[in-house]
This record gives sequence, C-alpha cells and structure tokens, in this order.
Amino acid sequence: PHCSTMTTPPLKAQASAVAQLHLEEAIATGDWLNGGDESGVDPPNFDVNQPAMYHWDVATSDFSDPEGTGNLHQVTCQVTWTSHLQSYSLSVTTLMYDGEKVQETAPL
Repeated sequence: PHCSTMTTPPLKAQASAVAQLHLEEAIATGDWLNGGDESGVDPPNFDVNQPAMYHWDVATSDFSDPEGTGNLHQVTCQVTWTSHLQSYSLSVTTLMYDGEKVQETAPL
C-alpha cells in the first residue's frame, strides 16, 4: 500500500479541527464583528514541540442576503498544510447575523 494515502485522512481531520477551533474562537470573542482577519500557525496534534504545519486564516466578508439588510456576514476559516510535498487546503464557513447593524433608509 502507498503510505501517503494512509496519512492524508488523519491530517485532514486535524486540519478540520484546527479550522473549527479558530472559527469558533472568532465567533466567541466577537472578532468577526470587527471585520478583522486573523491568521496563525498550529503544530500537528496541537503539540508545540512539533514543527509548525497548519496555516490558518479567518476572514469575514459581507453576505448578500435576500432581505438586503446587510446584516449577514460570511465567516470562513481556511487551513492549508503540506504532506509528502503536496499542498492541501480546506475551509469551514458559517453565516453570522449582526443584529446591531442598522440599515440606513432614505427619508420619505
């Protein structure tokens, strides 16, 4: 058996956990509301003694909602990693509602 296919699923599962962790962190801290993008590097298995492997980026963008309120935002965490000299990536995305944002209307 070719060993690279045996190692990819666990790496993908770890990358998915990294993406979910940082997406949830951005939501819990409210960082997504500020529109501030974040990025960093996590070691495999979250072991700080291992060389850094997972690069992650959290980004927030406006989402065009059918109501046209401008209150929906897309928050995405993309994780990239390299295994056996090949690059991989995955993204976890959610929609968030900003109830504090008020749409301005023109006077009648």
